[in-house]
Amino acid sequence: MKKLILVLSLVVMLIGTSCMTRNIRKITDHNTRPLTAIESADWYMSREIVRFFLSFAGAEAAAKYPTTLYRFWTCADTGEGLDCKVECDGETDLDCIGW
Repeated sequence: MKKLILVLSLVVMLIGTSCMTRNIRKITDHNTRPLTAIESADWYMSREIVRFFLSFAGAEAAAKYPTTLYRFWTCADTGEGLDCKVECDGETDLDCIGW
């Protein structure tokens, strides 16, 4: 029983630490306005751990829980830097069509 509690505690700690890697896929400047569109792919370790445990329930359950999230950002040039906000999380590309 102590081993089970120890393993569950380690799993909770790993999920809580949540490392993230962001890869910038594409950067596009607007032609006439001070806007920049950025497309990124964010990989989360915590989602990888959860997906590992979901794989015991079946491949379909794990496939429905992606570890990489595609995000589309709109950034406004403030003069001192870029002020970015997430436009959509890329569940479908149709949600994030152009300008």
